[in-house]
Amino acid sequence: MSVMWELDKSSYEVKRVWYGRTIICSSYKLFYEAAQALLDGDWSVVEQIPELAGLGGETRQEKLDQLVWAIGSLADIARHLRAKRDRGGALELEGVEVRVQLDAQKNIAALVPRQPLEVHETVAECMILANHWVAKKIWEHGKLLPGNVTHYIVPDWKVLQDFLEILEFPSLRGVIFTQTACQSVQHHKGRKYGALYFSCTQQY
Repeated sequence: MSVMWELDKSSYEVKRVWYGRTIICSSYKLFYEAAQALLDGDWSVVEQIPELAGLGGETRQEKLDQLVWAIGSLADIARHLRAKRDRGGALELEGVEVRVQLDAQKNIAALVPRQPLEVHETVAECMILANHWVAKKIWEHGKLLPGNVTHYIVPDWKVLQDFLEILEFPSLRGVIFTQTACQSVQHHKGRKYGALYFSCTQQY
């Protein structure tokens, strides 16, 4: 399920919204660091982009200009969206994502903090916008639509509890997570969509 918007070119206000099933055909294989470098005007990463590396001359420059324009435009739209959410009192949750480095024996050797990049926020804002409009659609129709529900595997609660103990977060000490209910929230053509509800209790 995809959501596509038509935006006003000046205010970035949403003019039209389209929902539908799509097949995504990516034009470029970009990783976050490459996208950020292009956004910052660093062309040294061009050779790391397969779709551009083999090109030369005017063709390469033309495609590079188009790509840089697209990334820059998307980042600008994301900045506008975030500023609008902030003005509306949006909740901001900050955290540090880490990358685990293993030694030859597969033991954890180091935890390397992931460098926060603007393109991370750009992607996040697009996902938030999509979730907002899907939720709006569900609310207006009063029911879930096929393809709008993400299904997650029920976690192994013992493994989850052991993991939390390994982390040794003081604020989570003594907290026991349990699955309290699994309720059907909607039926569509014989398919059941379930919602999991979790609770935790503090032991002293």
